[in-house]
Amino acid sequence: MAMKENKVNRTRFVGLRFRVEEYEKLEERRKKTTYPDMSDYMRKVLLNKPITGYIRNKSLDEFMEEMMLLRKELNHVGNNFNQAVKKLHTCDTEIEIKTWLL
Repeated sequence: MAMKENKVNRTRFVGLRFRVEEYEKLEERRKKTTYPDMSDYMRKVLLNKPITGYIRNKSLDEFMEEMMLLRKELNHVGNNFNQAVKKLHTCDTEIEIKTWLL
């Protein structure tokens, strides 16, 4: 049985103020890393610890963008198909069906 790691709560608070441009620059840098919130990212930077970043594959990004658009279009086609089938099921006679199809 492994020993649990002792967690030490952070008890010290440091507040910093940034201009809008400064904060946006920091946010851009943080978004290129694996850290979900600014405090984790800032802690790593201030303590000179290694920062894990993302490696972006531009061609993969473009492919994924196209796939998302195709998925959205496919959903619309599916919705239209479902509406058409529902309408056909509400038709009572063969004449209504033929009229609707035309």
